[in-house]
Amino acid sequence: MLRNVAYFNAKGAEVSAYDQEGRKHAIAENLDFLVSTWPGLFIRTHEDYAVAFDQVIGVSQRYPTIFETEEPAEVPTVDGVRLLIMKMREGQNEPEECELHLRGVERTIPVTVTNSVALKQRLGVASLQHLDDELPSQKRLRKIGIIDFGWRDLDQLDPADEAAVTAFREKWDIRLFDRKRMLSYFRQIGNNRLDKRRMLLNVVFQIHRWMLRGIEKLTTGNIRTVWYETKGLLTYHSFELKAGDVDIYYSVMQELVEDHRLVRYQDFGFHDVNAMYREVGTERPHIIAVTEKAGQFALVEEMAKEVGGSLICTRGEPGSIMLEFFADSLLEVVKGKPLEIFCVTDMNPAGFSIPKTLAHGLRWRGLNIKRVVTLVDMAAYTDRQIMMHRTAMVRYREHEGKIIPVQPKNMSRITNVRKWWEKELRDPRLRDEKPAYEGGKLITIYGIDSDVAIEGVFLERFRVAVKDALE
Repeated sequence: MLRNVAYFNAKGAEVSAYDQEGRKHAIAENLDFLVSTWPGLFIRTHEDYAVAFDQVIGVSQRYPTIFETEEPAEVPTVDGVRLLIMKMREGQNEPEECELHLRGVERTIPVTVTNSVALKQRLGVASLQHLDDELPSQKRLRKIGIIDFGWRDLDQLDPADEAAVTAFREKWDIRLFDRKRMLSYFRQIGNNRLDKRRMLLNVVFQIHRWMLRGIEKLTTGNIRTVWYETKGLLTYHSFELKAGDVDIYYSVMQELVEDHRLVRYQDFGFHDVNAMYREVGTERPHIIAVTEKAGQFALVEEMAKEVGGSLICTRGEPGSIMLEFFADSLLEVVKGKPLEIFCVTDMNPAGFSIPKTLAHGLRWRGLNIKRVVTLVDMAAYTDRQIMMHRTAMVRYREHEGKIIPVQPKNMSRITNVRKWWEKELRDPRLRDEKPAYEGGKLITIYGIDSDVAIEGVFLERFRVAVKDALE
């Protein structure tokens, strides 16, 4: 009889066995006894279910039903199974609620977060993948929480057929979903509220997809233009727009571009608002002069002009859109030649980070980097300049082995600045230490701007550094 059992189901004290034909048989023992008595034959998937392991033929995602009320008094159940949803994201150890498909059994069997661990061990997999009839590309999207609505219809759609495009949009445009349908796809786990991040992830992806297909107009502005397309949805479906929602949008856009490489900023038609702060050289475009400040643009302009090189003013930490435009311009002319980057940045953690971010962003977009040279160090300043122009970044008290924030009170900021000073600098002129009134030592760490250094030092250093490249 055991060879014919597909799964066991407990309802209170009553336990039943179901075979592949759907026949039900009463069992006198509880699930714990059945699983422990025949180890390896049955595996527990839920407090109310155990399945015959050799009957498992597939795993699929567990979708919620649509709540009819705005806030249900309790999570609804079907046959005692709580209807919750947990989306999987590639590369993250999130809980993996799912459903099992058994050979010859029409219904699916739920797997809870707790029991998913044992199931993955038995299957010999690191993550429970979902089996469906979609293309591999669609499965990849599902794994990161994206639904490519109507993808089969879209592939057959003629963008010039206005009536067909209108009908397609009315059917699949997320921005036209009513609240009931929106929640059916983008509900928070365990309640009836909108998961803003997943909804925005899907809307931005859909806008991009449709732009490439020619049924959505390109934007005529910048990255914030697409935000205006989505913030009304948040207001309507979550009943309020919070200050942090725009940050969720920017995070989603960055995730699609940089983490998953599914979209490019230029595909949206965004304008290059930083075009005036960069230039690609004609003679030696692979030699790049960099500054973080608009006030030193003339300096890097002179550097680039001397060698026929390129230049960029990042105006702080270089943004992803700026890097995308700049990388594309360089790729057209450098012809695979490795880049040599020469940077003028401030003596502070941000100034040290900018060259690394720039190099990483260009390398990530397909360019080779030969070297990154920082033209600024403490020797570029006189003692008088340092004492006059240094600026306090953090102040803290060190007492009995403890770090006590004074200014600012952000401990992570203090940790980052301390690491920067100890690893990159260790110059006593940018660190003060004196007895604290409350006990211990009061410590201040400073930074200093690059534009207060000795006049002409950076240009001279640049000339020396590029000498080998010019010969």
